[in-house]
Amino acid sequence: MGVRGGGGGATVQTVLGSEKFSVDVVPADGDCFYTAMSHALSDRDVITVRTLRERVSQAVDGETLACFKVAYDAGVAGFEFMRRCKDLPSVRARLAKTSEDVGVGQCVWANDFEIRTTATLSRCAILIWDMEARQQKNAFLYFQPESSAPVRFVMLQRTRREHYNLITFESRLRGDTWPPPLPISQIWNIRPAIATRPSTQTETRRSLIEAEHLRHLKRQRRQLLKDNTSSSSRPPQKKEASSPMALRASTKRQRTPNNGKKA
Repeated sequence: MGVRGGGGGATVQTVLGSEKFSVDVVPADGDCFYTAMSHALSDRDVITVRTLRERVSQAVDGETLACFKVAYDAGVAGFEFMRRCKDLPSVRARLAKTSEDVGVGQCVWANDFEIRTTATLSRCAILIWDMEARQQKNAFLYFQPESSAPVRFVMLQRTRREHYNLITFESRLRGDTWPPPLPISQIWNIRPAIATRPSTQTETRRSLIEAEHLRHLKRQRRQLLKDNTSSSSRPPQKKEASSPMALRASTKRQRTPNNGKKA
């Protein structure tokens, strides 16, 4: 883990409105989400990045595989790995690979499924400050376990480069209560009425996959507008002036009816 307070610490204090918040910087190696969760969840027994990845990979089923294929076909960022994964065993094996196995930045980054699954397996609510969100009201997301109420929470900062850092509160890597203290609940709009209720798969929630897809479409739209603007701003091309010889030949043809033949 990097130096506490770096990597946007001043920004997180400004946005979250308290000096009690700080950022623990996580290495940008492709395992950043799992590294942050490993540090936050480990007590006497260390929960490694490899352990978290293996647990998540084993949770992939046929329905998840189908969703991954849809996301890949739609061009959603982060699902390029599906180009070489054709079945369940290959997807599970690919998700379980760490940066140590395949190289820095070459492992599969955490998306919606990985985050939700980690929340469920650890009985931990995951609160994310998404710095890429265009509107402040959409910048604070949280994921609860699917089958049980959370017993703790972890806060993460998602940077514009799709990198995760760990947010601490009063120097603590995680909170061992749920719902969170009032300042945190207010920021993430966690209402007491739903804070203790387990999430379900049919519940309407913001999806990071959907968010990535929307960003992909917006990038395409912006590029299209940029191309149209640049093409419309080009000055009209001038027609090349015909040579005097070509003009005389054209005039001669016009004056000679039927190509010089008698009617």
